Amino acid sequence: MNGNNYGLCLGTQEAYFSTPSGVVNVRYCEDEVINISFVVDVKTHLCYIYLNGILSGAVDLPDNTIAGNQFLMEAPFVINSNYCDFDLYRFRVYQTGLTMPTVIHNYLSDMHSIVLYDQNDLTRALDPTELDFEALYRYNYGDPSRNIEGHPGALSMPYCVFTIEDSTDIFPRYKGNKKKCTMDFTNPSLDEGLENGNITDWYYYTHSPSYHAEGVEINVQATSS
Repeated sequence: MNGNNYGLCLGTQEAYFSTPSGVVNVRYCEDEVINISFVVDVKTHLCYIYLNGILSGAVDLPDNTIAGNQFLMEAPFVINSNYCDFDLYRFRVYQTGLTMPTVIHNYLSDMHSIVLYDQNDLTRALDPTELDFEALYRYNYGDPSRNIEGHPGALSMPYCVFTIEDSTDIFPRYKGNKKKCTMDFTNPSLDEGLENGNITDWYYYTHSPSYHAEGVEINVQATSS
């Protein structure tokens, strides 16, 4: 923190980032090994805080704290045991604001868990906000041609792929902007159970089975809710 209480602070049960615009914080339990990430995004003028790879909040950064691609904050890093004691295992500082997938991968690397890494490495390479259908399929069923094993005993959550039928390939943006689409809903664990004979046809078709539907009309919900 600097002399104006501007900066970040970590304690035994809470961490926060304070700016003249407000405070973003996250709480956690004592006696647990956790991973906290503060990310400053100069493009959006926001500071994000992550707990164990999960985005947990954001706070606005005033314009006078950013110049071009630089964040104008100087504050010393101080460990002050007059207030609390905790074990600090790693401390990293980067020159650029990390993306969400990078924060997640950093956390998973610290956890040394290839299982968690595989479960989270399902987004598109060029757009980390979009799930990759092929990556989901490979995670579930593998790819023998590339010697990639699937996870038939621990399939991922159900998912649905919407394909807009017109040339715009864009979802409705406002109420009344109806679009026709094709829907492919996949329930991997239920499919696996039926294929292996672990469930009956009746159980399958009454518990959100996979399906393909064409000519489905979708619309934006009313804004009152």
